[in-house]
Amino acid sequence: MDVINMISKDQSFPDGEVVAPDHKYQPGFKYFANGPRLHEFLREINTKVLSKYDTITVGEMPFVRDEEEILKVVGAEAGELNMIFIFELVDIDNVPGSYRLTLREWDANEIKTMMNRWQRLMIDRDGWNTLFCENHDNPRSVSRYCDDSDKYRERGAKLLCLMQTTLAGTLYVYQGEELGMRNVPASWPAEEYKDIEAVNYWKKMNAMHPQSPTHLAHAHHVLQRKARDHSRTPVQWSAAAHAGFCAPDVTPWMRVNDDYSSVNAEMQMRDGDAAGLSVRQFWQRALVHRKKHRDVFVYGDFQLVDADNPKIFAFKRTSAQISPATSATNTANTASTAEGPTTDAPATSTTGPAATAANKDEPQAFLTVLNFSGDDVDWAIPDDVEIAQWVAGNYTAGQPALATSGVVALRAWEGLLGEVAV
Repeated sequence: MDVINMISKDQSFPDGEVVAPDHKYQPGFKYFANGPRLHEFLREINTKVLSKYDTITVGEMPFVRDEEEILKVVGAEAGELNMIFIFELVDIDNVPGSYRLTLREWDANEIKTMMNRWQRLMIDRDGWNTLFCENHDNPRSVSRYCDDSDKYRERGAKLLCLMQTTLAGTLYVYQGEELGMRNVPASWPAEEYKDIEAVNYWKKMNAMHPQSPTHLAHAHHVLQRKARDHSRTPVQWSAAAHAGFCAPDVTPWMRVNDDYSSVNAEMQMRDGDAAGLSVRQFWQRALVHRKKHRDVFVYGDFQLVDADNPKIFAFKRTSAQISPATSATNTANTASTAEGPTTDAPATSTTGPAATAANKDEPQAFLTVLNFSGDDVDWAIPDDVEIAQWVAGNYTAGQPALATSGVVALRAWEGLLGEVAV
């Protein structure tokens, strides 16, 4: 449900506070998002329509961070929606209180703080998460959170895959994300950007700073980092003309990313070799593993590990039936009739195939370790984490042959998944 939290507005229509003095218009989301009758309207929609069908509902809800407000929508007994898109991660590089087309620095500590907050909230208070790094309103995730250079693009795309497929909730994979598609290059001029947000931004920056090459260079940099056009270029199917998206004699709505001859679905669907899997093959394997161990990754407990490390995001997932922090209600949520990882949903009973699988399986736990930096990091494995074996990583197609105790040497943008003794 697109921007569903904007269906109720402050009917006095007040002016927004001035937070960007050099701009003519100010953000007004305080008065048009999560208005006074939002929950009344959502409950009515659910009661009169949604509850009469076998549905899964997800709401797009920008500008909301308040946990109580979110739980009013997605709590198990809320009677509103199953889940919402929480935008905190995709707002990570916004200047707080300002507009989306702004930039600021961030580090791995912010990602882990966000993830820990929402994972624990939904587990502890019986809500449900969405998992996503990309959508049609944001740039490509490998360019945003990692290093999209030719050297590290695949590593970064697989790192983000490993993170998302081992967190709790319902996973949403955006078109091209499974290929590791990246932002268009910095060499493209502003005229190549077609999205109205980018067009208006560029016009505004030129009007505000007509004689300032420095300001305009920064504005162009912002477009290259954050414009919505990056997620709207034609999907790269092959190395053929227009990346195989359309016939050679048809002109698509905008230019295909220059890298389509080497980053495309056709190439990535071929068999991998001993050196590694393609990004798409890595996603395939990760989804199979997530489905096989859904009692751990979809419904299990979450525990942050090494919370203060500025470069490493590490967390432990434990199967639901042995989780010390899982409530009786959340344990019941191990039931699901979903047939695949991208349709995981909060369940309402303790029957069904997932519940059967969870009851008969042995207790399991896994450790995900993600180096969110371009540096080599010697990571000290905590004494209370006993790694039986590393089962997957983004530097090899097989099992990583790395230390399972003491210190493990992590390379730039390296991600590991280890099976942990219970």
